Amino acid sequence: MHANTSDLNLKDDRTYRPYLIADDREREIIAALAAHPVDIVPQRLDVADFLCSSECAVERKRGDDLVSSIKDGRFRDELARLTETFEKPVLIIEDLGRAFLGGNFYPASIYGALGSAALRFGVPVIPTRHAGDTALLLYRLAVREQVERKNTPEARSSPKKLSPEERKTFFLEGFFHTGPGRAKQLLEYFGSPGGGNRCAPVRGGHGHQVRQTQARGE
Repeated sequence: MHANTSDLNLKDDRTYRPYLIADDREREIIAALAAHPVDIVPQRLDVADFLCSSECAVERKRGDDLVSSIKDGRFRDELARLTETFEKPVLIIEDLGRAFLGGNFYPASIYGALGSAALRFGVPVIPTRHAGDTALLLYRLAVREQVERKNTPEARSSPKKLSPEERKTFFLEGFFHTGPGRAKQLLEYFGSPGGGNRCAPVRGGHGHQVRQTQARGE
């Protein structure tokens, strides 16, 4: 049994061992956390990948997973649920360079999504080099929350997920110069971010096709 917040002794900070609730699918980071004086409580989490306190929840994404989650709409869904469920959400981007391997996804879309996380959702984005750095960061967050602030972790249930239309809008907002209004225009004209030949100009034009359709009065 772990101590409740009310049971933590202010005089025994140096002897208190923090703990993290970790999603049981995050095996690589759980293994890396063995290098630090922190206990791990693995369980299947509905929201976030790691819980450092009742307020602080961490979503961890490696560069390649970031791209996949932007493409299929999971990224915005996860951010929305994270911010609706926890007061202090944090996004860890591990090995961002993996996001650019292969060159099959626009850098503008990647940075647009990260900018949206910080500015629209208010989620701090912290980069790490590898799993070892991620584990160290999680440990330091747990120490700050539990030892300094006396706030222990607790899992919470997830709010509703985004609708298919909300997912499409967020995908398009990742393009350079494509905000919510223009994303809506694109969906109204093309119907889908990847649906058919009519969408092809959007991928390479960064909004050029939108101006063309507006000029034609469509």
